Amino acid sequence: MLDGVFSFVLLDTRDNSFIAARDAIGVTPLYIGWGIDGSVWISSEMKGLNDDCEHFEIFPPGHLYSSKQGGFKRWYNPPWFSEVIPSVPYDPLALRKAFEKAVIKRLMTDVPFGVLLSGGLDSSLVAAVTVRHLAGTKAAKRWGTKLHSFCVGLEVWN
Repeated sequence: MLDGVFSFVLLDTRDNSFIAARDAIGVTPLYIGWGIDGSVWISSEMKGLNDDCEHFEIFPPGHLYSSKQGGFKRWYNPPWFSEVIPSVPYDPLALRKAFEKAVIKRLMTDVPFGVLLSGGLDSSLVAAVTVRHLAGTKAAKRWGTKLHSFCVGLEVWN
């Protein structure tokens, strides 16, 4: 039932066992390494493992590691994961609803927010869905219904 962007380690101080997990698609960085003495190291930066581990690798997205079992287990197993060819016919309305639901789900905030526009279709669609949803929210009552947008410009060097 984990949902969102995360990576974490939980320590059970009763027996010093731990579990570590990473979000379903690997948004947050997480690495795992093994020391010469058999110790297991977990870090959000590879440089945290470089000096103390003889072997390290990227912690796989959608997995958890248990010190008791000594290995990885995939926790993220959506029904479509094993499908090579989609079995559900393309439904543009279902795609639209799923996209809107995904955007709206991420609009829960207690601080003002805006969108970073890349100039592509995806960021423009996110902004459009956000504007439609913003009007009836607590955030709109608090900060107004105008969506703030930003873009990054890079100077071209010849």
